[in-house]
Amino acid sequence: MLKIKKFILWTVISALIVNFNLVGGIFKLEKAEAAEKELMINEFVSYPSSGSDWVEIYNPNDYSVVGTGWEIYDGKSEIKDLSSYIIGPKKFLAVDVSNRLDNNGDSIYLKRDGSTIDEISYGSGGEINPAPLQGRSAGRFSDGNDKWTYFSYPTKGESNKVPAPDGDKIVVNSNPPGNQDTILGNENASKDLLTISLYSDAGLTNLIPGGGNIEVFANGSFGPINIGDNEYDEIYLIAIDEYGNKSEIVHKVNDIQKPVALTFSSSDLDPYYKPGDQISITVKYNEPVISVTADLTVIDSSMSSEFALNQISADTYQLITPVLSEAAAIEGRDIAILFTAKDTASNPDTEGSTYKVTIDKTAPSATARPLPSAITKKTFNIDYTASDATSGVDYVQLWFSYSSDGQHYTDWVSDEQHYPSSPIPFDTENAKAIFAANGIQNAGGDGYYDFYIVATDKAGNSSAEPSEYTIEQASTLVDTSAPASPSGFSASAADGYVKLSWVPVPDAEYYEIWRASSDFVLIATLPASQTSYVDKDVTRGKTYQYKIIAIDSVGHRSEAALISIAVPRLFTIIPKVKAAPKTAPVVTAPPSPKEEVAPPVAAEEVKPPVTEKGKILGEEEKQGKARNWTPVIVIGSLIILFIAAYLGWSWYHKKTTTERW
Repeated sequence: MLKIKKFILWTVISALIVNFNLVGGIFKLEKAEAAEKELMINEFVSYPSSGSDWVEIYNPNDYSVVGTGWEIYDGKSEIKDLSSYIIGPKKFLAVDVSNRLDNNGDSIYLKRDGSTIDEISYGSGGEINPAPLQGRSAGRFSDGNDKWTYFSYPTKGESNKVPAPDGDKIVVNSNPPGNQDTILGNENASKDLLTISLYSDAGLTNLIPGGGNIEVFANGSFGPINIGDNEYDEIYLIAIDEYGNKSEIVHKVNDIQKPVALTFSSSDLDPYYKPGDQISITVKYNEPVISVTADLTVIDSSMSSEFALNQISADTYQLITPVLSEAAAIEGRDIAILFTAKDTASNPDTEGSTYKVTIDKTAPSATARPLPSAITKKTFNIDYTASDATSGVDYVQLWFSYSSDGQHYTDWVSDEQHYPSSPIPFDTENAKAIFAANGIQNAGGDGYYDFYIVATDKAGNSSAEPSEYTIEQASTLVDTSAPASPSGFSASAADGYVKLSWVPVPDAEYYEIWRASSDFVLIATLPASQTSYVDKDVTRGKTYQYKIIAIDSVGHRSEAALISIAVPRLFTIIPKVKAAPKTAPVVTAPPSPKEEVAPPVAAEEVKPPVTEKGKILGEEEKQGKARNWTPVIVIGSLIILFIAAYLGWSWYHKKTTTERW
């Protein structure tokens, strides 16, 4: 019994050991297979046209793979360590290998931790034989597939596939019934391809007459190929390279539209022209066109009815006509030019498109509005009016001339600016630079200006520019500074009046005279021609202040000039003069306004009066002695009055006393 138990135990143990080994082996196998699929060689160039040869590694998984432990070898040794790279899911890593691959044949190994995970050989005896030609690559088709092939168009770091035709460079046309439908590929429509297959549906029903493929020319273009009189809603194309590899299907909707002119534009932005012009019009279509013509007989019967336009781009053409003659250019005439075109599929623009131009050979009119006679600012606006009956005014230019004295003016100059609307800003300081640029010095700033407006219409006609004898349209004086303060301001006084004098101020329009004994008041406004003034409204014995202000024609006021002066007293008592015997002293009365007065003297100095004998009283006699006689006369007068009053009272008292008794 014990032996049976031992047998059973050993049997179970053995079974467990065997089972474990089997499971372990399967696990290791699955791990190995998984490792083999984790990264793989996808494409390589061993004989580059330029630069280094390279190897492309592909990660077919849905997770990223770190390159630690991964290496690329050729038939001899390691050529690239991938430890510094991380390859994302479904991504490519192309690494240069410094021309380590042999042009004629070699082997490429992808190893991880020393174990070979993937390999490919090329050249004699290799899986890819012969070796790829210069500039070609070898790779899996498609990515990660076991099938290896050649590519005439290497896809370094990208998915391995044959390039499809460029849809933007292919025109498929379905003409009206009775005509042949065509397909046409423009230059570079199919780069590095040999042939194109053409189908009417995704089921790949061949549309090419007799079957087969369409040849692709060296420049990448193909066709046109007639595909019969059919109305296909959709066309499908497949490109085939020189190794027979096919591109993905390209879907193209049929072209059944005729070309239509989308926009017209003229070189002058406006459709107006004058004699001597060449009509220039640019037309843009909704698609590429192969020809555009214009009927110019509407302009001149001697011109062509099918005038060919110059091609600017695939969908844009330009018309430049011969020069318009005076006879053909009739004022106000509207000309409708007919344009016709054909697209690259030969669809005609049967109805054509028209563009209207208008002839205008009359210059516009313009004039500046009047300005104030004087302006006190350096910058101001000039208003104008301008009109043109046919095309309308496009812009105006400002012309101006300058004079410092209002008599002698400079030549006319222009700032050469185009002003589309009124008003025009004018700056007298900027005018200085414009005059200088025209060789005219010392012009601009304050002074007299004449202005003239020249207008240009949308056809290019301009009104006449001003000349030497042109009459200005507007003028003004620009005066931004005050006149100088009057110089030489002086005053003299005589008994009962004050005389003021000054030197004239050049740019003064008038003067104001102010007087003050306490506060200044205006006493006179005088013209610029007057240089003196007599003030008779004064009080003898008082001192006055005077000021004079010069005002120019625009109202600028100068600084005031000031002076102070005393007016002599009413009269002076002069004592007896010994110059002539028997001649009593004479009291000189002040001269009446009608009498002749002595000439005025300088301020603060009054000449002594003259006696009848002609002797001039000295200052000491006139002032000192006269001042001493005044109290004597007063006291004497009082004494006489007192004595008279006393005598009168005594006489009255004596009389009344006698009568009483």
